Amino acid sequence: MFGNLFAKTTTTIATGGSDTSGDAASAGFTTLILIVNVSRANSKSDEAHVVATELENLAAKMAVPNLSMVQMRDYLCRVAYICMMGYEVEFACIHAVKLAQLGTNYDKRIGSPF
Repeated sequence: MFGNLFAKTTTTIATGGSDTSGDAASAGFTTLILIVNVSRANSKSDEAHVVATELENLAAKMAVPNLSMVQMRDYLCRVAYICMMGYEVEFACIHAVKLAQLGTNYDKRIGSPF
């Protein structure tokens, strides 16, 4: 049952990338993969490479016009994690404001820290 799930995770972690092709049910799982990839980095330069790759992916995915609220929440949670590590995430500020204006109370709480 979980064999395919764990194989996909191991491959993603081994390659240093993040798998964001899943649906809304796996949104939290991709955030977990980012945290694992960053925590497994052996040096600051490895961490910077993982974060830079993730920021490029997030910038491209957040620029898509018709994102669901679930996807946007997941992307902003990842951006918040990267921001707490001290990296610049200015591109996400407008998306956080839009989420805070359009979403439910839960969405507003996610979008407001930026």
